[in-house]
Amino acid sequence: MPVGKPFQAGESGNPAGRPPGIPNLEARVRALLDGDTVLPQPIADAIRAQCGEDKKAIDAVFIVGLLQALQGDKAWAQFIIERGWGKVPDKIEGGDPNNPVQVENRLEVVLVRPKGSSDA
Repeated sequence: MPVGKPFQAGESGNPAGRPPGIPNLEARVRALLDGDTVLPQPIADAIRAQCGEDKKAIDAVFIVGLLQALQGDKAWAQFIIERGWGKVPDKIEGGDPNNPVQVENRLEVVLVRPKGSSDA
């Protein structure tokens, strides 16, 4: 077997797969941030102490992100702005303003001779 490739071609590294009933990571994170998952007590206490009694983990994430943005973190600032007001649409320059998208129906065929082939 080649080095760095512990499985044969077509062989799964996890043939049994994820056991039934175990949620994927996205579902687990969403449940945690929505408050559907019980947080460890020290974390829950820290959120209540810093953000308020009625806040969930998602509120704490945005509060921390807002503080980071206010301190100059451009990634957090962009994240918060895009989630609050949406992404800025890309502007397409030029073209006809009354018909900004033009589609040309054209098929182009390019024939290429392999290297070393004869012209015969």
